[in-house]
Amino acid sequence: MSSNPRDIVLESNLKRLLIRKNLSLHKASKKAQINKSSLHNYLNGVLPQGLVLLVKLSHILEVSLDELVFDVAKPPCTPCVFKWFSKKPIC
Repeated sequence: MSSNPRDIVLESNLKRLLIRKNLSLHKASKKAQINKSSLHNYLNGVLPQGLVLLVKLSHILEVSLDELVFDVAKPPCTPCVFKWFSKKPIC
């Protein structure tokens, strides 16, 4: 866990959560409907540019955005949040 809850720890959290969910880079990028190269960049410390991508990643990993980005555990978001971003299911 981060010493400051506002420190962005996406890289380490993403690695940990992919392992926890037993998802490969290929499977995770396909499920989240994002480029594999983008996900690879996030795993190597490059911060994503779009909130929708983070929402998709948090959805497939079943964690809140706070936990994914800032390492602050909160209850997972409800599916109704995701329909705001997409008319079709994203998982």
